[in-house]
Amino acid sequence: MKIICCDDEKNLLMFHKNILLSIENVSEVFDFAYAEDVIEFAKSRQDIDVAILDINLPVINGIELAEKLKKLIPEIHIIFITGYPEYKSEAMENGCSGYLTKPTNADEIKKELAFVMQNMKTAAAEKVRMQCFGNFDVFINDNPVVFNLTKAKELLAYLVDRRGSTVNGGELCAVLWENNDDDNKNKNNLRQCWMSLKQTLESAGADNVLKKGWNTYGIDIKTFWCDAYEFEKGNVQVINSYKGEYMNQYSWAENSKSIFSKKTEQ
Repeated sequence: MKIICCDDEKNLLMFHKNILLSIENVSEVFDFAYAEDVIEFAKSRQDIDVAILDINLPVINGIELAEKLKKLIPEIHIIFITGYPEYKSEAMENGCSGYLTKPTNADEIKKELAFVMQNMKTAAAEKVRMQCFGNFDVFINDNPVVFNLTKAKELLAYLVDRRGSTVNGGELCAVLWENNDDDNKNKNNLRQCWMSLKQTLESAGADNVLKKGWNTYGIDIKTFWCDAYEFEKGNVQVINSYKGEYMNQYSWAENSKSIFSKKTEQ
């Protein structure tokens, strides 16, 4: 996570920056005393996740700065830190994610940032949708993902079917190339499929879905929405939408299909 921090009180700015850098998953904190410098910086940085802003800034106040940042980086989250609690309603009307009143302490800042991080995870998960009922397909921001290799798509489908459990290379090769006994060729094909899959998801903005270990492959099930997973959670709307079809294009999916069918019969 990358954060902008802006406060014209230097001691407070450094205090907040040091707290933020002590938080897990915070990789960089960019500190500024003036709103104008923040705006110039943000023009070339679309990778900023959060801006923590003092409201009472000279020339351009924090609320005006937040509005400008939202235009430059639409998905940025804003947290205000101010000594003036009367600004809270105006801040909330401008879509801020958090509001803290000075003097703040480390626990308050960490709690507020944790709340924002959870919202970010939820938004990211909703952005990526895995469809298992019917044919297996992947959508990002409701746009279908086009895979360069059909086996790369099948690789992802198998990992989704495994519900986040890691799978070793041998098992994947046996599933994806069940009629090919050439181990070296299969291993090479698997490497190519994994790289192709990784590149496809990264280019679509879903690079956090995949997990890789030594000869193990997996997915992070918290990074996407999946109809099969929602079915298992008891989502009535998804359960009612199930028509007895599950990853139709893959023969290995028959076992999971029978499980879903049995549940609908109960």
